[in-house]
Amino acid sequence: MRNDSISSLGLKLTKKLKIATNWSCYFDNGIQIQSGIITDINAKEQIDPCILEQATRYQPAEALNYVAARHLAQSTLAANGYKGQYVSVKDAKGRPTWPEGYTGSISHKFNIAVVGTKKCYGAESFGIDLEVFQHLDSDTWDFYTNKVEIGNYCRLGVSRNQASNLAFSAKEAIYKAVCQVTEFDALKLKHITLKMASTYDNVLQGFINYKKMDIQVTQHYDDLFILSVVRLKAPMN
Repeated sequence: MRNDSISSLGLKLTKKLKIATNWSCYFDNGIQIQSGIITDINAKEQIDPCILEQATRYQPAEALNYVAARHLAQSTLAANGYKGQYVSVKDAKGRPTWPEGYTGSISHKFNIAVVGTKKCYGAESFGIDLEVFQHLDSDTWDFYTNKVEIGNYCRLGVSRNQASNLAFSAKEAIYKAVCQVTEFDALKLKHITLKMASTYDNVLQGFINYKKMDIQVTQHYDDLFILSVVRLKAPMN
């Protein structure tokens, strides 16, 4: 890609890119998570050309989210003790890359970006997923979940449609976590049956061992959004 094309895109995005200063920042299972609202206010931050080059593959709104999330990744790494300068771009399989000794996950929906990072020890990873509740029919959720899992969620007092959305978000986060440590076919997601428990208002937690991998799931939700956080620990080779 020509440098002037990247510069042009950078100028357009810089005029729009602004991540709200009132971050929410907390630890979930040892993971540093930050989220922010992307608005249409001018920003002074320099955008790395590597991020801009990848952003050109997306439509403008999605490109804005892509750039903002990766800008936030640098801040989240710093909050987790990383001292260097690092830009998280995608590898050949579409996964965000992270500096040695760290693992992370990125999700964004509409104008909200969420990034999590963690120092990693051995074969461990995690995945996060942000979703908005929407109507999902049985043909859709049959791809990633099953009737037993939907029933497990419904027993917690949520509707069938809420259950299918919660299961979808959990499986998205699981997929992100597993793919960081091993090859994984998305078609296998429906065969992982979660049994979540309600720990307190609008927070669910569950644990499952899948192919010798310990998978811990935490889900935060309200009337509109779901944030799923999955921590995975695999046996050392």
